[in-house]
Amino acid sequence: MAWVAVQQDEITGYGYVEEPNSAARPGRIRIRVLVAPEHRSAGLGGALYEALERNAPELRTFNDAVNDAILGLNLSLGFRVEAVEIRYRKDVR
Repeated sequence: MAWVAVQQDEITGYGYVEEPNSAARPGRIRIRVLVAPEHRSAGLGGALYEALERNAPELRTFNDAVNDAILGLNLSLGFRVEAVEIRYRKDVR
């Protein structure tokens, strides 16, 4: 399933539902939403997400902790922070 947002003959965003790889739990789906940078923070991402989630039994989302815009969107859609991932890196040269 996919949705495309168009404003004045320009694609401004899109979203789609996919099934993750075969190692994922059966029945789990992934929702992807992408909005052009110049059209963000206007409710478009939330509208696409809500249209796609209507048939989902459970939703989880992952985002970069430094991305305040997507974190705000996820919170406004009713998600709660379940865990925070910390990655480490060491330069050896």
